[in-house]
Amino acid sequence: MTLLARLALVTLLPFMSHYHEAHVRLWRVQHWVVEVDTHRFTGDKSCWLVRGQVSYRRQALVFHFPVRLETTNAIYRVDAGEPRAARSDLVDLAKLGFELYAPSLDNPSGGLVRIPTMRLQGANSVWIQSQPGKYPVEFNIAGFSAALDAARAAGCTEASFNG
Repeated sequence: MTLLARLALVTLLPFMSHYHEAHVRLWRVQHWVVEVDTHRFTGDKSCWLVRGQVSYRRQALVFHFPVRLETTNAIYRVDAGEPRAARSDLVDLAKLGFELYAPSLDNPSGGLVRIPTMRLQGANSVWIQSQPGKYPVEFNIAGFSAALDAARAAGCTEASFNG
């Protein structure tokens, strides 16, 4: 290769390679998917914990129903515990940084039910009745604590889960 060809190759090399802004690490811990994205330049982390239709955010588990389903009057039961109205957690959720109102007045819940993790200590399942008269749906949350511990060991902080 001639000197001119080498110089051209070195000059074009930065434009030829694809720069990935974040290093993504993805693995499973007891059926939970743990994702840690580390920004290559700043070192900032964005973290996710997901198991099926359940995700972790701001010290709460978020249970995802179809977006058009109104879940404002949802009732949940942790393991074999007593039923609890999801709306009774609104003050605690506001303290954790969740908005109390959504942009849509027709369906302010957006199909989500949020439960603070302080209500789920050591739990394996959560049953949620999204609306009165609807059949309750079971969500398996076993292994959540182990997955959260693994994410924290990888450098995730509570602020990392707010993405």
